[in-house]
Formats: sequence, structure tokens, C-alpha cells
Amino acid sequence: MFGSVFLCRRPMFIFDESHLLPSNLVNTLNELMVNPMFKRSTFIFLSNEGSEALKDLTEEYANKKLGRELIPYDLAKERVTSSIKDRFHLNNIVSWFNFK
Repeated sequence: MFGSVFLCRRPMFIFDESHLLPSNLVNTLNELMVNPMFKRSTFIFLSNEGSEALKDLTEEYANKKLGRELIPYDLAKERVTSSIKDRFHLNNIVSWFNFK
């Protein structure tokens, strides 16, 4: 794997269902993401991990008779981040893209 990273200009690693990854693999991936050899690499983790937090937030707004389109982006981002950061140790790693 290390040799292949050098062959690619911008290596990309995509992990689907990342909430199902064993914790020892998650720890190894965390080490790779901060390794200087992987500084040009992009790691994408696809998961339903934050869906419960988003569902709860949407229900809070529905209970207040407010539409989900009124949920502030930053509040949704905060809820999802706090629900996943413990598993992936993402304090300084998560990048968010604002598609407004």
C-alpha cells in the first residue's frame, strides 16, 4: 500500500459503512491520516453514524412547529460532528463543505 501511495498524485481512500469498521482498524487509519507519507491523500468515510443526531435535531424543530429548512447549517454540523468525533478522533480532521 505504501508504494502505491507514491505512484498516485492525489491518492484517495473511500470507506463505505465506516461505522462498521473494527476499532483497531479505525485506530490504524487515524495513524495513517496524520502520517506525513499520506499528507497528499484524501480519506473519505461514508457512514450513517450521524443520522441519529440529524433525526433528533429534525424532531426538535418539528416539535416546535418549525420546518427542517430552518435548521441552521452550523447547528446540524455541530450535532453530527459531536456524534462521530469520539469514534474517529476527528477533532482536527473533519472537513465540511457548505453547499448552500
